[in-house]
Amino acid sequence: MNNQTNINTSALQNSETPQLQNFVTPFPAFSVAVRRHHIDPRRLHKFFNGFSEALRSSGISFPDHEAVNGDYYDSISAALASANRLPSPVRVALLTLETAALPENAARLDDAIQRRIPNVSLHGCCPIDCALELWFLFPDELQQFEPRVPLVGPLPPAVEPLSR
Repeated sequence: MNNQTNINTSALQNSETPQLQNFVTPFPAFSVAVRRHHIDPRRLHKFFNGFSEALRSSGISFPDHEAVNGDYYDSISAALASANRLPSPVRVALLTLETAALPENAARLDDAIQRRIPNVSLHGCCPIDCALELWFLFPDELQQFEPRVPLVGPLPPAVEPLSR
């Protein structure tokens, strides 16, 4: 079985709701960054803690982010893989970060970073982590990347992978 994440950037860019590729999350860049531990667990905790009430009401909880055994990253990955269980505000936030991190949006993301946090070096950080930094400090800068239509209800079903 192929566990490779298929990133369908055109679906993110041209659709109100990106399509799932195979059984994979509609948040491929965020999922890869979590799976590869590219985002510090304290930063993940800070992000998801902003949605604690919505997550709790959806029955989603995460173990202690200070744990060093990898359970925290695994629990985040599991939540991302079950995207339909995520509350709408979390999905909108994740889709916003995904859109900001797309290669075709790199210049706009970098421009926002240079304007708002010019003295912070994010060189070498993955694009998702750069977008996350803006989320923490100046979330209004990410409005340009938000989905055009609010996401309510389940995400669309998985589609057949694109042939290469």
